[in-house]
Amino acid sequence: MAWGTGAVHRGARARKRAGRWLVVLGAVYFTSMSARLVVGLTVLADIAWFAKPLPAVFHLVLAGYVLTFGHYHSRHD
Repeated sequence: MAWGTGAVHRGARARKRAGRWLVVLGAVYFTSMSARLVVGLTVLADIAWFAKPLPAVFHLVLAGYVLTFGHYHSRHD
């Protein structure tokens, strides 16, 4: 995250193809972590790994960063 943010700050060249892949990867990541959070809070609340929402929320933040980074690359030439 620090490297990507630093590269954007330094004005690194945006790459459309990388941006598209990052948006797809971020969307899959966000969707799967959202599903893990919902399933963990409802159906599988009795299983310790699913019952802890903090890791899923942390991964949602990381997925949001991937989506933002991908959006930057796909929108800027």
